[in-house]
Amino acid sequence: MSTRAKAVAEAAARLGRAKRPILIGGVELFREGAERDFRALAEKLGAPVVTTMLAKGVFPMDHPLHMGIHIGPFSPPEIQRRVRGADLVLALGSQLTDMDLGGAPPQVRRDRSIWAVNERVNVSFHTYTDVQLRDFVARLA
Repeated sequence: MSTRAKAVAEAAARLGRAKRPILIGGVELFREGAERDFRALAEKLGAPVVTTMLAKGVFPMDHPLHMGIHIGPFSPPEIQRRVRGADLVLALGSQLTDMDLGGAPPQVRRDRSIWAVNERVNVSFHTYTDVQLRDFVARLA
């Protein structure tokens, strides 16, 4: 089984158990051309979506699943509550930078998260390398 297949299998299993997931869309979704698959995944899950500042247009702002922009402690209170209250945060293409996190530590607990950027997927404490973000999102969708 390829590294990508293992990452997708573990992520899909976690998503299947999640009762209150949320998706965070980051700028790398633009760079990898994965916007369409990101939207399909959100719609398949029926999960709310927030985006980072740099990825503002990666998900339609008028879509019923779109909650707004996530900037850590600078996010509106309802977004902060929803992110902190999620039993699984699926952050795709979002980098752990001050711009994306509002200059604060992540509000997301590592054991409740999947962070995927190009070439790397972290499913809680498991790291999969050499996984293309575009392929990962497409397989999940």
